[in-house]
Amino acid sequence: MSDYLANERTFLAWVRTSLALVGLGFAVAKFDVWLRRLGAEAAKAAPSDGWGTPVGLFMITSGAVLAALAAVQFHLTNRSIARGDAKPNTALALAVLALIVGLSAVTFVYVLRR
Repeated sequence: MSDYLANERTFLAWVRTSLALVGLGFAVAKFDVWLRRLGAEAAKAAPSDGWGTPVGLFMITSGAVLAALAAVQFHLTNRSIARGDAKPNTALALAVLALIVGLSAVTFVYVLRR
């Protein structure tokens, strides 16, 4: 029983991570829209270069895909536990790590350009 509960805790952690990614993507996209309005209203303000919105939308989409992948992994792990052959799967964790590092680099460059 404790294996199932651990699997559920892991699934919920992935869901929290996906929600954080969606929230951050929303913030990046809205910040870009705000910068465009500010640039249009103030002549001295630097206009937005427009890639904040696509990055934000990509982050939102990535969060949704991560939630779906987490649900699939949760189901597969539950089946493995039931069969008695559960093994760790680090592929999802490594993929998310690569995604987060890549998005962090893009966001860092975006903020530097502002």
